[in-house]
Parts: sequence; C-alpha cells; structure tokens
Amino acid sequence: LYQSTRYLHISVQAKRYIRVARKQHKAISKRHLAGNPSATPLLKILQVEALALTSKTVDEISQALDECIDLQQKEGLVHLEGVANEQASHILEGFMSDSSFAYLDAAKKVYKRKW
Repeated sequence: LYQSTRYLHISVQAKRYIRVARKQHKAISKRHLAGNPSATPLLKILQVEALALTSKTVDEISQALDECIDLQQKEGLVHLEGVANEQASHILEGFMSDSSFAYLDAAKKVYKRKW
C-alpha cells in the first residue's frame, strides 16, 4: 500500500508540473509569435523539455538537446547555454545515459569560463 501511494503521489506531482509547464509554454509562445526575439531561446528550452516528456528515444532527445545548446551559443546567451547543458544532463540522467556527465561538465565550464 505504501508503494502504491508513493507512486500516486509522484504522478500527481508530474501532472502539476506538466500543467505549469504548459502554461509557461503558452505564455512564451505568445511572446514569440508577437515578435519578441528574447522568447525564442526560452521557447526552445521548453520544447526540448516537452519532447523529453513525450519521446522515448534517446537519439531524438539528444539531437534536440544539441540543437538547443547550439542556439544558445549562437545567440551568445551564456546563462541559458548553461541552463540548457544542465537540462540535458538531467534529462539524459533519467535515461541512464553516460553522456549526462559530459553535459554537466559542459555547464560547469560555461559558467566558469564565460560568466
């Protein structure tokens, strides 16, 4: 009974998280469609996060994560580049991927070197 209640609690937290994430995604999408250039990098981060929640293939998620990090580098947004690397680390850690440590190291280097 304890374990079933524990899993129920996790699923409720996940539902709350998804609800809040959808609201944020909608708000940032509106800003992006209105022509706000600073909304694009944030929108890309949220899109990768949504893909990670729905997709089960690590290759597809890794490709999207790399595109997101490249966009942050191209735009010169150091803090978002670090956030994207951290996000990649956490997402791939859930898939038991060895590359999650590389992304975490990259985030540390970005924060130390560029910021």
